[in-house]
Amino acid sequence: MHEFIRRFWEEEDAQDLVEYALIIALASVTLILAVPSMAAGIKKFIFGAIDALRSAG
Repeated sequence: MHEFIRRFWEEEDAQDLVEYALIIALASVTLILAVPSMAAGIKKFIFGAIDALRSAG
């Protein structure tokens, strides 16, 4: 039993997969939190560009 626990503890076969999953999860949470706060600025920029195009043409 001791040998099984030691091998299980030292095994690193899926370590990369877990690290990539954690990076993707962190990036997802960051995007979820950042997009709503940026939405007003993006909307203002787009409507400003549309108004500029309308007044120019």
